[in-house]
Amino acid sequence: MHRDLHAEMEADYLSEKKSGGVGLDKDTLQNLDATVGFSQAPSSAKLHMAKEHIGTGNVSSAWAYQGSRASYSKGRIHNAQGLHLNCLKASDGTHSWRARSKSSRIGGDDQVFCPPSVGQENLYVCSTIGHLLSLDQESGEVGFLYGTNHPIAFQAALAKGAMYVGTSNGMLLSLETGNDDADGWYMWGGNAQHNKSE
Repeated sequence: MHRDLHAEMEADYLSEKKSGGVGLDKDTLQNLDATVGFSQAPSSAKLHMAKEHIGTGNVSSAWAYQGSRASYSKGRIHNAQGLHLNCLKASDGTHSWRARSKSSRIGGDDQVFCPPSVGQENLYVCSTIGHLLSLDQESGEVGFLYGTNHPIAFQAALAKGAMYVGTSNGMLLSLETGNDDADGWYMWGGNAQHNKSE
């Protein structure tokens, strides 16, 4: 068991001034709350505590918050933190590779990526500003990168060569990847146990 923190970094995207990395602005989140009867959430929801700890001050952002949930495959741990995608060796916690996003649409303290979905050889990742991309698990090399212009808060499902993505503005997108590798991640977290490994 490792007792040291690996891939440790500042997490300014969790500050009270942010929205917990869900890809939607505060006005949109407030409108979403109002449409489901939470224009004023009950005090029992304790959203003030969520706001202090992870920057999610309303119901819709708390529901959508995923954080930097890690996945495991072939001796490697993958996760998304702020502007970065990390690949760590499970044996010792050192980086195999690290990728950083750059865009005029994101700030240096944003949570950009949703947790990765795992195929046999590739990672499939969504960004909160609407990108769909694949990366080789071993090298981090980008296989494809598409922009949808729709905000995304949740990781993709993978089935029979396609990425299925629900957007934060209510759409369902399907991307045929042309690769059977995009399969076996049928729900959030991979399977009914919310964990997938080799």
